[in-house]
Amino acid sequence: DRMDELKALLDSKPEIGPHIHELEIEAAPLGTVPEPLEWVANFPSVLSSHLTQVRTIEFIGLWEAGEILAGSTFFHDLTEFKTVTKLTVRYSFVTLGILQAFACALPNLQDLQIGETFQPPIEFGDAPAGIYDPSLSSLHIHAGQRFPEATDLGLTWALATKSRWTLQSLSSLVYFNVAQALTDHLTMLGDQLRHLELRLGMQMGTTFEYESMFF
Repeated sequence: DRMDELKALLDSKPEIGPHIHELEIEAAPLGTVPEPLEWVANFPSVLSSHLTQVRTIEFIGLWEAGEILAGSTFFHDLTEFKTVTKLTVRYSFVTLGILQAFACALPNLQDLQIGETFQPPIEFGDAPAGIYDPSLSSLHIHAGQRFPEATDLGLTWALATKSRWTLQSLSSLVYFNVAQALTDHLTMLGDQLRHLELRLGMQMGTTFEYESMFF
C-alpha cells in the first residue's frame, strides 16, 4: 500500500515531511476498476502529523465518497491540514454536499477547483455539516455536462459563506439552461471580481450551445 510506504518513510525520516508541499490522492486511476476508499478515509489521521507544510491537496477518482467519507471521521481529521490553501477534486463521483464538506474542512482554504464530476443519482446518507466557513479568493467549477447545474449550485453555496466578500477570481463551465442564474450571481459580486473566465459548454440534445472561451 502506497500510503503505508509513505508513512514508513516519514516515520524513519521525519525531516522529509515539511518539504512536501503538494499531495495527490488518486483513489482510482482512469481506466481502472474503482477500489474501496477506506484508505482514503484514513489518510488524514495517518499522515497529517507528518505533512505539516502541505499547500495543495488534489483528489482524483473518488467513486464512493459519500458512502465512505461521510460515515467516517475523515472531514474532522482533514482539519489538521491547516497550511492547505488549494483543494482540487476531479474525475470523482460526488454530491454537492460532499464537495461543500471538503471545502469547509480546511480552515485556510483560498482556492477551490472542481473538475469533471459525476453526481450520484441518490445521496448516500447525509453530508456532514461544514466545520469552517470558507473565505475563498478563487473558485474554479468545470464539472462537465454530467453535472451541468454545478456552477449555479456551487456559486449559490459559495455566496452564502464568507466567500461572498472575498471571492476575486471565478472560472466556470456554463450551460445555456443556467446562464441566467450565473448572471444573477455575477451581478451580486459586481466589481469585486478581478478575474473572470467562462467557457460555454456543449450539452447533448441542444443545437444552440457551443464551446468558446471569453473573458
